[in-house]
Amino acid sequence: MTPIKLLFLALFFLTPVILFAQDIESDRPDKTDSPNTLDKGKFQIETGIEYSLHKFDNISVYGLDTSYNLNLRIKTLTAPTTLFRYGLLKNVELRLGFDFDRQTLSSDNNVEFGNSGSLSLNPPTIGAKVFISKGEGIIPDFGVIGTVKLPKIGDEDKQVKYFVPELTLAFTNEINNKLSVGYNLGVAWSDDLEDKDFSYSASLGYSITPKLGSFAEIFGNIPKSGGVSDQNLDAGLTYLVKKNIVIDVYGGLGLSEESNNFFIGSGISIVLN
Repeated sequence: MTPIKLLFLALFFLTPVILFAQDIESDRPDKTDSPNTLDKGKFQIETGIEYSLHKFDNISVYGLDTSYNLNLRIKTLTAPTTLFRYGLLKNVELRLGFDFDRQTLSSDNNVEFGNSGSLSLNPPTIGAKVFISKGEGIIPDFGVIGTVKLPKIGDEDKQVKYFVPELTLAFTNEINNKLSVGYNLGVAWSDDLEDKDFSYSASLGYSITPKLGSFAEIFGNIPKSGGVSDQNLDAGLTYLVKKNIVIDVYGGLGLSEESNNFFIGSGISIVLN
């Protein structure tokens, strides 16, 4: 078993992300967003980096006089991935997200076939989160997040032609003052608006100490058209540096052919006012 898998299993089983009684609650590093919004007038930055590897084994390559199989590797560095959040009104926040990435294609003997050059901008997203209702008992807290990709912004090869929407329903149940579970259901349209993916996530958060938090999560998406789904597991830790600063580290594994084989990342969240 590789060191990456051992690290993931240790995080998953030993640290059964929500930090309680604090001035900051971040929507990173897990994929599950909280239904809670920023207080009116508060501004928060959530940013980090991520590295992922996707393996494609036994890819057939045909030439004029020969054919052979290759094991290909796609390495992706995303740096930074950033979300700006602003509390516009009570229970309403504005959100602006963007990220830069770079991909490298190589064979299993580390021969590099090409890369996407320097880090380049993906289409930014803009939207809002609205807190709808406070739960009680088995009834969860509930919020709605709506975003759109912005057209004709970003690297030329990555730009979209249309405003591409995504809608997420966010839920959280607080089991006790240390343990909580969050879960999301969403739908995202394809860049040409011809198809859509349905997404899900569920994250178990545990507060180890007042400053140290942990999570384990499953997430993925299912194409409406019936293509291959993307399924993943991840886990991580958060640490409260100050009442307005949280740092994080996480890692995960893909469970399907469509998924990355593994990914790791780290980041920071800061409330500025």
